[in-house]
Amino acid sequence: MSEHHEHGQTFLEFQRSSTLRPSAERRTIVLQPLGELTDEQRALLSTLQRASGLFFGLPVEIAEPQPIPSAGRRVRQRRAGPTAQYLTRTILDSLAKHTPERAVAYLGVTFQDLYPEASWNFVFGEAELSARVGVYSLLRFTPQFNHEPNDASARRRLLRRAIQLLAHETGHIFGLEHDTAFECVMNGTNSLEESDQLPIEPCQVCLHKLAFALRIQPLPRYRELGQFYEELGLVDDARWLRARYASLAP
Repeated sequence: MSEHHEHGQTFLEFQRSSTLRPSAERRTIVLQPLGELTDEQRALLSTLQRASGLFFGLPVEIAEPQPIPSAGRRVRQRRAGPTAQYLTRTILDSLAKHTPERAVAYLGVTFQDLYPEASWNFVFGEAELSARVGVYSLLRFTPQFNHEPNDASARRRLLRRAIQLLAHETGHIFGLEHDTAFECVMNGTNSLEESDQLPIEPCQVCLHKLAFALRIQPLPRYRELGQFYEELGLVDDARWLRARYASLAP
């Protein structure tokens, strides 16, 4: 917020402005892999499938992998060598044309680098709210990209960052704007280091918005997500959820 002025969004503003709601025919979040995936990347996507289902209280499916649209592809030079980047606008347009009827949100996930326009170095993701589509790159979270040992600690960081990104950007698709009042997964950030300091959970106001729009029951959500994060080794996040559940449970 020191660099970007943001108004924030109250619950009443969200209630008046948000229009995307699951229906009996359209209530599935569909994750669309873009590009070829390794076995390790497929396993990560399966974990994101479960995390997203618990986070948003909706069914989540993984579609069959599709090639990443190449129009707008460019190559940027890095110290480690050239990196191919793909234009988000091209990808979003392609997703919008092929959105499954059952999808309340259709989310492209890739391990290729992305950029939104020529003047930008890169972007982690972008969403088109009116079309219910988004695209997200996990490349810059990987130990390989950051020249880190591919150990358990690095894999946990990758997993936490991936959950945080998917939660934040999917929250935008459901109408949540950047949070300016509390520490929250919906906070805007200027760097990966700043994002790492934030929770992967919504604050009480943003959870109220999700509960209203998606008919989420907060207590079962806290319990089940806390158990899942414990399984993943996200100890601090699991501890926070357990404490939250204990403070509210009858």
